[in-house]
Amino acid sequence: MKQLSCSYIVFSLVILSMILTSILNLSAQNTSKDVEISKSTYPQLIEKIQANKGKVILVDFWGEFCLPCKKKFPQFVQLGKRYLSRGLKTISVSLDDTQDNEALSRVKDFLQSQNGTGENLILQEKVEFWQKKLKTVGPPAIYLFNQNGRLINRWVGEEIDFFRIERRIQDLLSQ
Repeated sequence: MKQLSCSYIVFSLVILSMILTSILNLSAQNTSKDVEISKSTYPQLIEKIQANKGKVILVDFWGEFCLPCKKKFPQFVQLGKRYLSRGLKTISVSLDDTQDNEALSRVKDFLQSQNGTGENLILQEKVEFWQKKLKTVGPPAIYLFNQNGRLINRWVGEEIDFFRIERRIQDLLSQ
């Protein structure tokens, strides 16, 4: 009888171990989705925003070279996940040099490490072009568009406050 009890316990532990291993493997697969990055021009970005009418759109202009951008990025990802089902679309736009393959690799690695599996773009225009269009000398910059594709708010550099951004998103989503 004792031998049967020990065998049963060992068998149960083996089964439990297999179940836990399966669960951990599934969890790892779900959190390590491969990120995709598309090259885009500024006019194509505007088209994407206009094509998503009916949704509130939050666009994060950032660079792998920009430490403040990288510090703020996890909050951007969290907002996207928190409000996705309520109608928020997030677009991350890297301002890194599309001609620099090492930079592109670092951008993808960073997005992967942050689980940035939303829509990720990298602008193809030169620095001078996007500085003029975005009316800023550099990132970070976050733009919020309403359901009609109209720019509602813009935060640059130290102005970026995710508490205020989230409140503004909530206001727009409740309209």
